[in-house]
Amino acid sequence: MMVRFPLLDARLAPSAACISIVEFNTLILVAQRHFAPWLLGTSLAATVLRPVIFCLYWSTYLAIRFGLHPYMAYLIPTTLPMGVYDTVLVASLLALLCVFNAVLFGKQLMDIWSGVALPGSPRKATGAETGQKR
Repeated sequence: MMVRFPLLDARLAPSAACISIVEFNTLILVAQRHFAPWLLGTSLAATVLRPVIFCLYWSTYLAIRFGLHPYMAYLIPTTLPMGVYDTVLVASLLALLCVFNAVLFGKQLMDIWSGVALPGSPRKATGAETGQKR
């Protein structure tokens, strides 16, 4: 359904492209979590793919949160035909999303500096997650 909207109204094409980029980042994250046990292995393929997926995730993560979301905060209210209240609502929500992204990224940096595993990198499953008892 979302693929149809830019074809019906060309003004929706930039925002639909932005949504597609966000979905690509989500696919990387889901694939990485799904294949985490395999990516933690020592095989040649896992050794090669682990940094590739890590770089893909973080490059899209940073581009989305510090490039795409601020751009959408400008793009959507200025290009889509909306009333004043809708424009204020959308612009406010996107501005809050940008602030949330900055706070979340700061928290992740603090976690990295304190030694917690990097988000976007596979982690080893705990005993509770694997069903093992103490």
